[in-house]
Amino acid sequence: MFTIGLIGTGIMGLAIVSHLTKSGYQVYVHDNKPEQMKRAREAGALPVQSVIELAAKCNPVFLCLPSSAVTEEVCVGGTGLFSHMAKGNTLIDLGTGNPTVTISLATAASEQGINLLDAPISGGFKNAEEGKLSIMVGGNYQEYLKYEGLLKSIGTSVTYLGTAGMGHTAKIVNNIVSGANLIALCEGLVLGTKSGLNIETLLDSINAGEARSYMSRVKKMAIITKNFTPGAKVSIHVKCEDIALDLGRSLGVFLPICSLTRTIYHTMLHKGMGDLDTASVYRFLEEYASARRLGE
Repeated sequence: MFTIGLIGTGIMGLAIVSHLTKSGYQVYVHDNKPEQMKRAREAGALPVQSVIELAAKCNPVFLCLPSSAVTEEVCVGGTGLFSHMAKGNTLIDLGTGNPTVTISLATAASEQGINLLDAPISGGFKNAEEGKLSIMVGGNYQEYLKYEGLLKSIGTSVTYLGTAGMGHTAKIVNNIVSGANLIALCEGLVLGTKSGLNIETLLDSINAGEARSYMSRVKKMAIITKNFTPGAKVSIHVKCEDIALDLGRSLGVFLPICSLTRTIYHTMLHKGMGDLDTASVYRFLEEYASARRLGE
């Protein structure tokens, strides 16, 4: 059985740690926030004080970090994870990253005899705890086969997409589609409730018809109760939209819906809603509708 390392014990990282330890894996963790290290210990993991110590003990090493910039810093910056991993060992990036940066990191890793798989996760906190994530993988196919079983222990859907960066590209596509879907759902719900419909009954009706979606099912209770404790933060989604638009510009792809979605989430970010769940777009649109009505 693998001795696993994991760097980054935020919302998703901690949920994955909890599932892996319950499944019998030995997991070493590192995070620069002491409170997160404490929670990881309570979940059954073994905290270490540096990524260098973690690299010496573990293979593979999972990364669950908030951005490609942070991933670069951990891998090739001052801490230099690549310089301390044994040749032939593997780094698996579970975060949502910029495919261009991922390709560059994969090249740098290869030059030092290290393997890098980009394997971003999708599905939210609850699915992470239950090992029911969707995982999209890019990188060397033979390396993927070595860790396919491990990835399937945290995900019910594991798909190999191609060479380095393809996993992150697929995740960005996934996120811009799901983000637009959620906004469309909440826009419709605001229209319905302002017309006098009961929101729970309306959602049940949607989920029984052709407009049903993953978002209409999974975000149902958050929207009804207006409990926007984050599973997927608005701030993270803004990052995804930015990456998608940059990628679209580089490829000459017109992304009008993505542009509009980004504007809405970015406005929420500037209104102090960045740490709320993306389902809070319902509250944003509801408040905007009320403000417009008062201004008439």
